[in-house]
Amino acid sequence: MFRLALVLACAAALRLETPRVVLDIDAKRGAIASLRDVTSGVEFAAGGAREPLFELERADGKKLSADDFGDVHATTTDDALDVSFEAHPDAPGLRCDASFRAASDATVRARLRC
Repeated sequence: MFRLALVLACAAALRLETPRVVLDIDAKRGAIASLRDVTSGVEFAAGGAREPLFELERADGKKLSADDFGDVHATTTDDALDVSFEAHPDAPGLRCDASFRAASDATVRARLRC
């Protein structure tokens, strides 16, 4: 079984940790705060600049960013992190769900459903 922990820092984050990967998700924005390879120690996502977790492009060309959703909720289970995004100003009825799961090979799998 993999360890899932609540990390208390300046901004609350949720952590999914496997023997190979440590993933921290910003609980307020649903963004990846850190993604680190445990073996090499390489950090793939830390730093001041970051991208939204996802961006959708509508048929009319309008782009909808994860950062623009007004209602973001992050939850945890035994081996997963789930983040729901609702209340986008340009698509009020849209809901997107991002899930991160600890896989049997100790990696993390991600899925986005909108």
